[in-house]
Amino acid sequence: MAPTFRKGDAVLTEPVFLSELKTGDIVSYRSPADKRVVVTHRLVDINYQTGRLVTEGDSNSRTDLPFPATQLIGRVYKIVPGLGAKLDWLHSSRGLTFMIYLPAALVIVAESRHLSVTHKHKRYLEHSSFVS
Repeated sequence: MAPTFRKGDAVLTEPVFLSELKTGDIVSYRSPADKRVVVTHRLVDINYQTGRLVTEGDSNSRTDLPFPATQLIGRVYKIVPGLGAKLDWLHSSRGLTFMIYLPAALVIVAESRHLSVTHKHKRYLEHSSFVS
């Protein structure tokens, strides 16, 4: 879809009714070939009788195969440059380690040290001659 958006950008979508769509809208939908794949292309034709939609990528020379509106995820309302790449990195093993596991380990170590010091201090006070 370059130059509208590029690989690594994030697209934010909103659910819409078929009657709200118009040609020229950018939409995201589940690929008819593989439901795990999300396609985001420009809407070039709407058949309101059959509920089938046709899209085409801005840099493609041919339209995509028609798909039923039931596979529509939504209409794109915002493009955030670079955010998709950052989110992909967060889902990687390095991203998870850096953003989730490492901070969690640091919190566990800090709390363990705090509990150890508190426990030692409490035992000292219990055995101290100052306690009556």
